[in-house]
Amino acid sequence: MVRHSALLLIVVIVTACSSAARSSGSPGPSVSPGPSVSPGPSVSPGPSGSLHSETASGPYLLTFDLPKATWAAGEQINGEARLILTQGDAVDLGGSGGGLIAFSYAEVGGLDRHMDGIVTADCRPRRLTANAPFTSGLQGGGSYNPGEPNEDFYRAFMTAPYVALPEGTWDIAAVTMFSEGAYCSGTNFSFGTTVRVTITPK
Repeated sequence: MVRHSALLLIVVIVTACSSAARSSGSPGPSVSPGPSVSPGPSVSPGPSGSLHSETASGPYLLTFDLPKATWAAGEQINGEARLILTQGDAVDLGGSGGGLIAFSYAEVGGLDRHMDGIVTADCRPRRLTANAPFTSGLQGGGSYNPGEPNEDFYRAFMTAPYVALPEGTWDIAAVTMFSEGAYCSGTNFSFGTTVRVTITPK
């Protein structure tokens, strides 16, 4: 399986005709839509060592916050991403029934492990308003091919009750993909924003 960059989601096509099941537990092939054009993320340290990253694309702003930059191996990592409307009062959007925000994880160096966010490719209508951003807490997930390197790690990460990472340096990205219009009929957006964390030994 080809693993994608942090800006791309693995999209699971939901159809009545099932293809061969992948080990993510979600049937069907994956596709990789191209990201919309947007500037790179703006990353800044927050208060008390917290991390903040944000990326804007058109009238939308995706922010990602973690309470700290250093975590212990196996420690539960907490964070929150928000999709904010910065222009106008409200807009109709369409996107995955599982939510418009997912997360991906990429090891910097080391074993070069990657876990990409998984979303279904159904189209659920949503209304985003200027005073009520879409929010999501940090989530795990991912997929792998049986027999590939690091299979045991990927399986454990996917089935863990919370997000935790092994020792090393990791980039964690919040990623969003949606279309303007309630039924995915308008302009497509796909972009992300990334923070880098250090995982120390237990």
